Amino acid sequence: MRIRRRIFIPMVTLTIVCCFAVLFATILLFNRELDSAVQDKVEVALNVVTHELDEMLAKSLLAALAMSSNQDLADALLANDHENAARTALALQIISGLDYCIIVDTNGIVIARTNDPGNTGDNISHLPHVKSALSGNAEAHIIQGPTIRLGTSAGAPVYNEHGEIIGAVTLGFMLNKQDFAYRLRDLTGCEISLFSDN
Repeated sequence: MRIRRRIFIPMVTLTIVCCFAVLFATILLFNRELDSAVQDKVEVALNVVTHELDEMLAKSLLAALAMSSNQDLADALLANDHENAARTALALQIISGLDYCIIVDTNGIVIARTNDPGNTGDNISHLPHVKSALSGNAEAHIIQGPTIRLGTSAGAPVYNEHGEIIGAVTLGFMLNKQDFAYRLRDLTGCEISLFSDN
């Protein structure tokens, strides 16, 4: 009986220790695999978000370039006709399928804004895409503006018949709308949040 007890107690102890060691190793391995799977999912989601933003920037730039050559817009800028500029901006925005369209004069003063029609007269020449457009280049950027809290925006110069810049058109997509985050969540299977000032 004593020999049995002497063998039984160490065997039970050894078995319990081995079970705990196997359990601990399994938990560590499971956590490592889970972390790896989550990291892979986050990287895929990041690639999807980056691709979506790049697509939005490209669409905004293409639309800005197309709209900048619109003769009705050039005529409205030349005549300083704010009402006609606003109608043209709205029509161009609807045709392009973008979220907003803003028309500025040569000083960067807003003469028409489709996302906030009553809010004109402010100067947005400090925004990178507007500054670039007023210097003769078309560019697209992710911006934070006075009425667009976060968005993709492209600007392109508008020329008169003599090749002189008479203003600029700027347009793009709003990223601060919930629709964008929900669509990305559906695409990636991850919760997506966009932060400003970061």
